[in-house]
Amino acid sequence: MFFVYTHCFVYVCLIFNLVSMKIYHKFLLYQNKWIHPYTRIILGGVTYVAYLASILLIVGVVYEHGFTISEHEASQLQTLYRFVWGVFLTEVTLRLLLEYKDTKRAFKKLTWILIALLYLTLIPVIFHRPEEEGAILYFWEFLNGKPYHIVLLLIFSFFNLSNGLVRLLGRRTNPSLILAGSFFIIIIIGTGLLMLPRCTMNGISWVDSLFISTSAVCVTGLTSVDVASTFTTSGFVVIILLIQIGGLGVMTLTSFFAIMGNTSFYNQLVVRDMVSSNSLNSLLSTLLYILGFTLAIEGMGMFAIWSDIHGTMGMTFEEEVAFSAFHAISAFCNAGFSTLPGNLGNPLVMTGHNPFLIYISLLIILGGIGFPILENFKD
Repeated sequence: MFFVYTHCFVYVCLIFNLVSMKIYHKFLLYQNKWIHPYTRIILGGVTYVAYLASILLIVGVVYEHGFTISEHEASQLQTLYRFVWGVFLTEVTLRLLLEYKDTKRAFKKLTWILIALLYLTLIPVIFHRPEEEGAILYFWEFLNGKPYHIVLLLIFSFFNLSNGLVRLLGRRTNPSLILAGSFFIIIIIGTGLLMLPRCTMNGISWVDSLFISTSAVCVTGLTSVDVASTFTTSGFVVIILLIQIGGLGVMTLTSFFAIMGNTSFYNQLVVRDMVSSNSLNSLLSTLLYILGFTLAIEGMGMFAIWSDIHGTMGMTFEEEVAFSAFHAISAFCNAGFSTLPGNLGNPLVMTGHNPFLIYISLLIILGGIGFPILENFKD
């Protein structure tokens, strides 16, 4: 009798499995035929909303730091930032839920890291502020802090917009034209940023702004105005970002953002040749290596400069760090810009700061040699 029940149970299980597989296959069929097109439509719509949110975020950050704003405007900007945060969370979550297989195949390791960092912003929303002092409280406050949110959202915005441009132009435009266009666009954007009220002491003409922006991106060191007396701290931040972009090369930066998207095989080969990568699999790691290599040298130069000027120029600690970072980047990129009146001929650094001048000279030499030669020296 026991064997009869056992056989019946086995047959029932087999029938159940067959029915389940049949239902599952029908579900896949209907999913591919009916659900999948709607999934594409939903994700496409969310993607376009994310593009719009990315543009709004960048405009909001520029407006906040480029103009003097009221408390009401500051509150509205905070609302905008929360809206963009919600859009990015929604887009990532829907993409993971609706197209996990395609998403898993398309996303790179760096993208997964950024997604993890984005989901960490939910911790202050879900959990209340810890009452006890310690590492947990500092971690909670860091995740709840505005700098962490803004920097992360800006990174997502730049990735979104760069991927959208690559998909739009990658198969229709010559890669060289894209690079030249990127160079021109960065100069124009820099010109507009340098003309913002909070970037200058008493304003600047558009011709001088265009000249300074072009000189910074092209790392020539030529200026049509006295940089030290014309620009504020915000202006110096814009200038050093333009110098860093020019020093790293629009080619490398464009290639780095392009590889994050789904570019064509031809364009990946073009990018690979640009950065002299040995294989397509090592392309992203090569680009990241170039960026890391550059930032490491600039970081060591910044620390060396800070160790020489510390406590000797009447600056606060934050001002000393900013001064060191600006001159380390400017020197390594061979830009020739300085925040000092009279450039490096200023008496503050001409007397008693021989190590400072030596560090600047070494950074100029290393930057002039370039990454490929430095890599060969390392090897």
